Amino acid sequence: MIKECLQLTRAHTTPLEAAPALIGGLIATGGDITSSVILFAVVGILYHNVGYAMNSWLDWKGGYDKNDPNKQHHPLNNGSIKPLQAKWFVRGSFVLSLLFVLFVYIDGGVSSNTLLSLAIVCVGVLGGLAYNIWGKETNLKSVPISIAHTTVFAAAYTYCGGSNTVVLSILSLYVFVWVLYQIGVSGEMKDIMQDESNLLIDIGVESDGESIFMPHRANFIVYSLDLVMFIVGVVAIDSTGGGPVSFVTFVVFMALRELMSSQLTSGGEYDRESRMRTMSIVEALSLMGFITIASGRIGAVMSVSVAFVSVIWVVAFNKIEWGTLVAPKV
Repeated sequence: MIKECLQLTRAHTTPLEAAPALIGGLIATGGDITSSVILFAVVGILYHNVGYAMNSWLDWKGGYDKNDPNKQHHPLNNGSIKPLQAKWFVRGSFVLSLLFVLFVYIDGGVSSNTLLSLAIVCVGVLGGLAYNIWGKETNLKSVPISIAHTTVFAAAYTYCGGSNTVVLSILSLYVFVWVLYQIGVSGEMKDIMQDESNLLIDIGVESDGESIFMPHRANFIVYSLDLVMFIVGVVAIDSTGGGPVSFVTFVVFMALRELMSSQLTSGGEYDRESRMRTMSIVEALSLMGFITIASGRIGAVMSVSVAFVSVIWVVAFNKIEWGTLVAPKV
């Protein structure tokens, strides 16, 4: 049952939200691990796992995952988790998470920073709920979830005392564009054969399950997002005080990411498992880029530590949940 619950919550990708929460706090404290930083790292973990448990439940309940031939091994489809169990797991964990967040803000006391952070969290919760409830019905599903994921970093930064609006804005923009690609490109590519609203299909991408056609406008949008992410990252490195080493490291990560992105969105043969593997690498490199941006504030040792733990987490939980090292069977 533990394995199935981890699959339901998609625990393998927890670092995609937990790391930005942790880094947001660390940037605010200058790299010091305080109780506030730890508390918000836990918030990031809960946000990811509870949010995606709800997503798994609602996507199954709506018939999308239930009827997807690529997801018949998922716990709700193979019967290892009963629908009633999933419903109460989601409801219970959601309520407990809200109580934990309430404790975090009571512990933080009343200040302009904590009130701003709480407001950001409320926006994030609304964005996440909008994505989970209506995401399958709109090709703009990537917008509310991008807002929600961005608030994890922003709320952590403000809660832990961050007050530099330039750092807050530019790093939040990086996270927003990163998730916009993650959901609007990678996610839509993964589910392109599913019976749901799909941005890629609406801009002309075609697939019969064995091959895929990418029109010029689709490639233009993908490459534009890649370019925006790179430019925002370069500006962000300057805002966090990163030196030449941070810049060169970031450029290397983004160059590798661009290579993987071009493979993920290329026309020709459509092998879902291969594209999933490439998608995972793209997201890992996006995270590595974000950690590199933060290195000017949190230090090289802390940056390398966060990156190392994130990679180990993803590989270990992929193996536990899906029996793979890189490409999850989602």
